[in-house]
Amino acid sequence: MRLSLPLKNSFVRDESGSIAVFFGMSFMGLIMAISLAIDTSRVLGVASKVQIALDASALAAATYMSNTAVSDNEAKEFAKKAFDERVKSLNIGDITVKDFTLNSNSDTGYINVAAKIVAPSIIAQLAGDTETANLTPTATARNSDNRVELSMVLDVSGSMAGSRLQSLKDAAKIVVDLLYDNAPHENQTRIALAPYASSVNAGPYFANVTDEPSHYDTCVIERRGALVTTAEGPGGGAYLEVMEDPPLYAYGCPAAEVVPLSGKSQKEHLKSIIDSYQAGGATAGHIGTAWGWYMLSTGWGPAFPGHGYPAIPEDKKVSKHIIIMTDGVSNTAYTERDEVTPRPMGDVSYEMFGEICTNMKDTGITVWTIAFDLNDAAAQQHLSDCASSQDNVFTPDTNEELESAFMQVAQNLSRVYLSN
Repeated sequence: MRLSLPLKNSFVRDESGSIAVFFGMSFMGLIMAISLAIDTSRVLGVASKVQIALDASALAAATYMSNTAVSDNEAKEFAKKAFDERVKSLNIGDITVKDFTLNSNSDTGYINVAAKIVAPSIIAQLAGDTETANLTPTATARNSDNRVELSMVLDVSGSMAGSRLQSLKDAAKIVVDLLYDNAPHENQTRIALAPYASSVNAGPYFANVTDEPSHYDTCVIERRGALVTTAEGPGGGAYLEVMEDPPLYAYGCPAAEVVPLSGKSQKEHLKSIIDSYQAGGATAGHIGTAWGWYMLSTGWGPAFPGHGYPAIPEDKKVSKHIIIMTDGVSNTAYTERDEVTPRPMGDVSYEMFGEICTNMKDTGITVWTIAFDLNDAAAQQHLSDCASSQDNVFTPDTNEELESAFMQVAQNLSRVYLSN
């Protein structure tokens, strides 16, 4: 995408050497510099959302043309409508579409969509120019049989209360919208939810994963022994453990339940579940991360009847991803609760977290980590080490940056169907 911000050299030169003019020029320069920084950030934000909207329109057109005998002009109208709808949903603001084109190649099945977008520019207005920022995004797509399986591991511990949790909800719903809307068919994108605090709520799947006919809640903790950092399916000696009664340490059972892999027809259902999240409790990041892996592991398919098994790792048409989001230090673990002198729970949690990250990446899963306003260097490093690459590490400090991070991940995952 090319981005141009016209800037006229329309400032008065100081030819008299007047101090007043000098300071006036300095002040004007400062104003221009601040305006440029603000304007550039705003326009780049618009550019990112415009690209998402154009990607969606290209995918919509590719699917439409693969299922219906239509001309390029008809496909263009369909793509433009999809683009306009996505622009509206993303609240992009005041932009003008000067040109919108679509070209198709019947031999390769690729669809290319391009647009010229005009967005208001503060800096151009200050310079006395009527021109605005010009964006020229392009997107190329084809109807593909590639598929995406995504598990979102979301921190709903007590530190997420208030605006943080609301921002997380908004950000997670952006991912749900973008990925499902860009998926041509029901199961080309499947999304699972693994909210966590000091434990994970298995909800209706509790009996399947614990072999416990009844318990005082439906939450589970980690396994112990060799299986604790694996995705071995539940059963036999591999069932998950439950907390004793009365509970120990900082144990609590979050109300938010896990949701196994679900197709695009479940979009509104997943969004309503995300909206119901409440914050509370301590943080057991290794337990949440393990559940993110379980959701993508074929061996766990029988535990989630009605949702279809996750794809086998050998299926090269399936791209498996995990987003791990937290705003705090992992401070809870239970594997050494019977020890006379247990180690600090945070140390135990991060030790298991690191092993889980390594093991699931070894199966081909791509890991994305989001450290939200996390001011602990060691905790940030653990998340960075877990990610599949440094390009997959996000460290947002504000609610807006958190939403942007989730949006960038969703945009990257949509590349399964796109070729730019």
